[in-house]
Amino acid sequence: MAHDASRYADLTLHEFTGLLASSEPVPGGGSASAVAGALAASLLEMVAALSAGRPKYSPYERTIARAALEGARAREAFLELADRDAAAYAAFSAAMKLPHETPQEVAGR
Repeated sequence: MAHDASRYADLTLHEFTGLLASSEPVPGGGSASAVAGALAASLLEMVAALSAGRPKYSPYERTIARAALEGARAREAFLELADRDAAAYAAFSAAMKLPHETPQEVAGR
């Protein structure tokens, strides 16, 4: 990944979108989609936080607590996938730049 932070999650939104807008191959669509998934999971957590402890939702407290937990897990998983996608594409891109004129070079790719 062509950035100083060890994870995209450690960047500000401004920094991440700046990298996304650049001519660099990563981050790309896969990482952007994973970040969008993390945002969606964050909204699930927000709704759970807004609903928890409210008397009218008391019959659903266990469901709300589980939604909050699953939202947090999904958010972290999506953020990890953003980095993994970028790493996978960077490796693929590097392999595509290797020489491929001879059978040995093709096998080395």
